[in-house]
Amino acid sequence: MIRTTQKIKMIPLKEILPNPYQARRKFCHTDIEKLAESIKEVGILSPLIVRRSNFGFELICGQRRLRAAVIAGLEEIPAIIVRAGDAQCAQLSIIENLHRKNLEIFEEAESFYNLMMFHRIKKEKLQKSLSVSPFFLNDRIRILSLRENVRKEIENCNLPEAIIKELLRLHNEEKQIAIIKRINEENFSPEDVRKLISSNLINMSQKQKKRRISDINKEKNCQREPIYINTVRKTVELLKSNGAKVEYAQNETEKYTEFIIKAYK
Repeated sequence: MIRTTQKIKMIPLKEILPNPYQARRKFCHTDIEKLAESIKEVGILSPLIVRRSNFGFELICGQRRLRAAVIAGLEEIPAIIVRAGDAQCAQLSIIENLHRKNLEIFEEAESFYNLMMFHRIKKEKLQKSLSVSPFFLNDRIRILSLRENVRKEIENCNLPEAIIKELLRLHNEEKQIAIIKRINEENFSPEDVRKLISSNLINMSQKQKKRRISDINKEKNCQREPIYINTVRKTVELLKSNGAKVEYAQNETEKYTEFIIKAYK
């Protein structure tokens, strides 16, 4: 449980440290400047939430207001001091961001994952405190399976959530990036992307099927041949792989198999 004084105090800006559990990585500079102009006119209407630290205070909620206050040239700001643990601070920071302005999808996913993994908050409890459905939470965690290069491409192209979910169906980084670039160039809709990925999955499935059939046939052919023939061939392949210049020929007669191996000096 979070304990609070419920009293608003004026705290010097220089005594407030950033929130180490801040979920948001990107801040719109234009929005911060607009907020700073508003603060110059009417002040900070909603107090920040902080907790005490060894070096003064640590911010819990109000990162955008804190940044705007610095730009506005304030020396102190109104804040409510609470007593809260690390897990509670991380949770409050996410809730505030969700309520005030939507986080980017990867920021949300990483925040939820960190709460569950590092702060040991159970999924059911997190769903209840954030007022989200199990499906919403599971979808967010799933997108963390995307590689970093894929995430960067998604962020650069500003792809919507519906398209990101479709990309999860492809378990291949190169294909995901290729499709993202094509989406961006041709301005595909989520439905277009769904059809494109379905087509890719069908093609991949057919190629894998052909590859399996080819491997089975090769295996059957090897099984039909006498073991000594396969042994000779493997010996020739080993010589070649070690840099030897080797020519190989095989002749079949009714009575015997003739091997001709030339190893050049």
